[in-house]
Amino acid sequence: MRTSVIIPVFNGEAYLEEALRSVLAQDVPAVSELEVIVVDDGSTDSTPDILAKFEGRIRVMRVANMGNVRARNAAIAEASGDLIAFCDADDVWAAGKLEIQQAAFADDAVVASCCSVMQISGEGKVLRKKGLRWSDESISRLLGEGVMPVPLSTWVFRRHLLLAGMRDDLPVGADLALAMRVAKLGAIAHVKTPLVKYRVHGRSITGSRLALQQKVRWFLLSPSVEEVTFERWCDVWEPTRAQIRSDRAAEHFRTAGERFASRQYVRGLSHLIGAASLAPVTFVRKVLA
Repeated sequence: MRTSVIIPVFNGEAYLEEALRSVLAQDVPAVSELEVIVVDDGSTDSTPDILAKFEGRIRVMRVANMGNVRARNAAIAEASGDLIAFCDADDVWAAGKLEIQQAAFADDAVVASCCSVMQISGEGKVLRKKGLRWSDESISRLLGEGVMPVPLSTWVFRRHLLLAGMRDDLPVGADLALAMRVAKLGAIAHVKTPLVKYRVHGRSITGSRLALQQKVRWFLLSPSVEEVTFERWCDVWEPTRAQIRSDRAAEHFRTAGERFASRQYVRGLSHLIGAASLAPVTFVRKVLA
């Protein structure tokens, strides 16, 4: 089973080589069964020099700076694999990731596979693990609620389901939109072992970005999601009281995480209590996960 791995990169000199080596080290029965497509999205640093080190082992597409969604779409259109996997240029795959996830596709009902992750800092320090207790059903349920359970670098999809590409009308959340769409078409196989190191660079999500993510979530859950663009939907959308409560709870969860990370435990606890009062079911799920 041939797999195409798509890696978009823009000025990725800091981590690109490590990402590429982790992908090329995957266990596959034959070299011909692994296609690695790197889309250089107009890099101005030493990214081209790093890519040159892997000449003959990877395929490089160079495009004008168009953003990672359109860069991925360009690669999807050129991919030849039966499966498509994604890896960000600053993430790292564990040995055996691809082989483990490929095995799930022996079941014709499986349309995609994902795995748990280790979140790491810019320096590579493990910060926390995510998804260890989730089941296949948990992943499908979260997607049905408009929540991206694990990053795109953990996902493998059947190629024919991606030919329409990723939505490029969204300011954020194109990965969520893709996973939600594919999850409606069949089963998701989740590997509980963390097979990806996902780099977070120590940057927290700003309040404005979180609000935008929440708005995109409500759009993707709306009945008109396939009929209008995000921009047109925003012109007429008015949040319900339940959506407002959910957004406020999300803000409390974000702030609680920041407070605990900085060892401000009392303040963190107060925000957790606020989140629990606004969204008790979500609170319990997050604690269990």
